[in-house]
Amino acid sequence: TYFLIQDNPTRMDWPDAKTLTDSFEGASMYIIIDKVMEDAVFEGLKSMNRLDGPFWLGLFQDTTAADWSESLEPAGGWVWTDGVKLGSAQRPYINWDRGEPNESGPEDFAQFHFSGGPGWNDMRVGNGQSFALFEFSVNSADDSNSATVSIKVEVTLPVADPQTLFFNEGSINNPITLT
Repeated sequence: TYFLIQDNPTRMDWPDAKTLTDSFEGASMYIIIDKVMEDAVFEGLKSMNRLDGPFWLGLFQDTTAADWSESLEPAGGWVWTDGVKLGSAQRPYINWDRGEPNESGPEDFAQFHFSGGPGWNDMRVGNGQSFALFEFSVNSADDSNSATVSIKVEVTLPVADPQTLFFNEGSINNPITLT
């Protein structure tokens, strides 16, 4: 599994992020399987100086789900975009921030953000305030996905300060200046 962000990231609403990620063959929104995966993606974003998120998760609140009701709000109805119910035996990992989800308005979509470490927040659409995070998976040797990946490699050559070295080899006692 590979995780990618846009070259020139644009903040957008959750439905737009889903449409964007779905437009690439083999891509989907970021679905967190467990803490190991979440920490690996967090560390990757951190190494790229991209903790400026938040990023949309592939997690939303399905208000037509059997376990959702207005009286239970904000709990219930949370499902991953691959159809797996949040907190199910198939995918039990949950990492809501303290007090989340809080349904501070119609917040039916989840964000992956970083306040001291990775965490989740429920958010509404309409503010275009999160980035898309693409997930590409290859499931077998016969499966393949293609994506254009740009890598910038910078080589910084060391710069030596001018120095004077003295060699004392037998009868040779000559100073050499290196610049």
